[in-house]
Amino acid sequence: MLKHVLKGSCLWLCAAASQPVAAQMLFNSAHGNFAGLNEANWNPAAIADSRLSFEFRLLAVDGHATNSAYRYTGPWRLGNLNESFSLSARDLTLQENSRPKLVSVGLNVRGPGVMLRLSPRHSIALSVGARAALQGNQVSQELVRSAVDQFETAGAYTNNTANFNINAFSEWNATYARVLLDQQTHVLKAGITVKRLMGIGSAYLQSKQFDYTTTPANRNTQLADTVVHLDRLDGSFAYSNPDAFRDLDAGTVRRWLTPGSSPGAGWGLDVGVVYEYRPNSEQYRYQDKKGAWQTDYGHNKYRYRLAVALTDIGSIRYRKQAVVYNDIRRTNLGINSQDINDITLDNYNEQLEKIFQIQPQNRGNAFRAALPTTLNVDLDYHLLWKLYANASLSQGLRGRYAVGMRRFSYAALTPRLEMRWLEVAMPLSLTNSYQDFAYGLVLRAGPLTIGSNNLPALFRSTQPYGANLFGELTLALANKRHKLRTPAANP
Repeated sequence: MLKHVLKGSCLWLCAAASQPVAAQMLFNSAHGNFAGLNEANWNPAAIADSRLSFEFRLLAVDGHATNSAYRYTGPWRLGNLNESFSLSARDLTLQENSRPKLVSVGLNVRGPGVMLRLSPRHSIALSVGARAALQGNQVSQELVRSAVDQFETAGAYTNNTANFNINAFSEWNATYARVLLDQQTHVLKAGITVKRLMGIGSAYLQSKQFDYTTTPANRNTQLADTVVHLDRLDGSFAYSNPDAFRDLDAGTVRRWLTPGSSPGAGWGLDVGVVYEYRPNSEQYRYQDKKGAWQTDYGHNKYRYRLAVALTDIGSIRYRKQAVVYNDIRRTNLGINSQDINDITLDNYNEQLEKIFQIQPQNRGNAFRAALPTTLNVDLDYHLLWKLYANASLSQGLRGRYAVGMRRFSYAALTPRLEMRWLEVAMPLSLTNSYQDFAYGLVLRAGPLTIGSNNLPALFRSTQPYGANLFGELTLALANKRHKLRTPAANP
């Protein structure tokens, strides 16, 4: 029945009760000086004059789920695996306010990658990866409530809005960064990443005006088969490659990673700059074997570092198996259970045309899905010894009704203890477009980095909006440290 279809999809979308991160990927918010390839995703200029001379990343994974509609109040926690996990209504508590809701459930997998410091001024990096996310934005609270209630409560609901997007794509990234200016006290770096994008699949469903009346069958004898009556609909939807994950095999995955054979293709771009203030740079010099004075590149020299970047500029154009219906405007339209029950994997296109009374000649065959364009800013301050504090802001720049992946903005303050082979950081974040507070823990020990930006959701009996976990395995070679000219104040 329609109510079960809507309930299942909207409940999963809007009540994915598990807290925040990036497409909403907030992988490793510490922004340390030994992050290498991971930090290049935040700002490509970061790898110039890196503390690492070489890095080979084996694998990095970041999974998250978050929403701003429901808190998870069920018994399951990572530290209490004996309890069963479910997202039934009894495990969720709706947050009553008038603000539209958002949701993001995603996975970011970054495969093999290499970073090489060519010289004190020049660095390059190459990497591959894949991202997938299911997101909802600008979803009206009444629509969420009706879906979770399985449309069993009769009533009329007006001025509803929603924008749902599903996106999956792979990428090949090439980064170049260099030191533009080195005046010892003042250092300026710049970097750029060019991305070749292969679209795996994409879909969107959005409505800027959705007025409906719920008429449960057992309460309305005249419209006994009608579940939802659309009083007014102003919307659009599109999809590409709906069979992307059916009969998945190695050949399919290989096509996803190959430009020209994937369902969609496009280009992306990251650009960034980094400024470092180094008031004691003369302390970081040593004499080589010939007696000449050289700069030691194994130490951090800055008092503070300011970084600004624009990331994920670009989009993916879908043409293969693409179906687009824009400007769908309907009034006084009833949708019954039998129409929904008749939908199969072989006829869903025809059934949707029938349900929404769409003429086949109005169908488009191509659309673009945008990358989650974001402004990233962070200030890293060296407090003393090996202690740092980082303040970061990530502001999503895509609109509320953008087609494609979207970044939910956040701000974080992260103190950290940083050494060459050990790092401990605790991010304190305002997530979900600055609505919700969370704290986490990041641990780097040798080649392994693990962490979460929302520890309470995993281990304590709290009521989280979501959760995330990330991990990275790399092989890195740090720059050699030398005996300095004078005792250094910095590590």
